[in-house]
Amino acid sequence: MAELAYLPVYLRRQAQAGAYGVLLSIFMFYVYVIKSKKFNWHYIGMTSNVEKRFAEHNKGKCKSTKHYLPFMLITFKEFSTRILARDFEKFLKISSNKEKIIKEFAV
Repeated sequence: MAELAYLPVYLRRQAQAGAYGVLLSIFMFYVYVIKSKKFNWHYIGMTSNVEKRFAEHNKGKCKSTKHYLPFMLITFKEFSTRILARDFEKFLKISSNKEKIIKEFAV
């Protein structure tokens, strides 16, 4: 599965073996990266509705981001399950991986 390529080998094997349960879902989940337009500050999050969540960030409805308004959406990635999305979000939140993503998108 292409969406598992980012995971370390041991997690990829668990997912392929079905350790994460059913991999197909009615809902899609997304991991997204936003950047403050005023500050050099990035936020990584997960949602099932990117447009709605991005609007909430820009309206100051999120406690963790309201002090860094306004935002621009840098990128997002789609996943078939919440568990895969959460694993990828955790992976990106490791500081060395976050730095790589920021450099990759040059923002």
